[in-house]
Amino acid sequence: MTEFAKTAIVFGKGRVAVRATQILIREGYEIRYVVLSTSQLAGDISFGEWAANHGLAVREPASLDELPGECVDLGISVYFDRIFRQRHIDRFGLLLNVHNSLLPTYRGVRPINWALKNGERRHGVSLHQITSGIDEGPVIGQEGFAINPVADEVRDVYGRCLSAAESLLERTLPDIWKLEPVAQDASKASSYTATDDISLGNRQYWSRADKRFE
Repeated sequence: MTEFAKTAIVFGKGRVAVRATQILIREGYEIRYVVLSTSQLAGDISFGEWAANHGLAVREPASLDELPGECVDLGISVYFDRIFRQRHIDRFGLLLNVHNSLLPTYRGVRPINWALKNGERRHGVSLHQITSGIDEGPVIGQEGFAINPVADEVRDVYGRCLSAAESLLERTLPDIWKLEPVAQDASKASSYTATDDISLGNRQYWSRADKRFE
């Protein structure tokens, strides 16, 4: 492998996906195309519009299997809402994911909601390798911050996660091929799925006064 990868694909949405793409372009990567999440967060930057305005190819496949089967050096998933199977992972020299928790805690869905529900005082984001297990891959880097489970709403912590993710990517992506991934300690892992949502109570939503989660 050369000092840095030559080709990359960014999967995801919003301002953090934009920042990841900007960093990769700055570092000399050829962005083959970007792949959009099926949903976008209201009020956030449109990753698709930004990419198109900057001359990048934009893909919105119904399935990841519709994407070209070419091999690419680096892939990064930024709040992407589809699961990568092993056949997809194998196309990349390195495939990474941004996850809104300090792994191995709060693997799976709605990590912010569960952290607040469980009264945590610290939260953050992780950049980890994608493997066949959900959010189980070795961790490249993390960025943590304090939270207040009494005062903070989900939207407050989500906003802090976005800023932390941008900082984390700025710190790690330029040296991504030099950083040593650290295996997660499975004995400290926690994980939730969509079937657990009912147990969140009023922490299912952006705020405890809301009746929706976007």
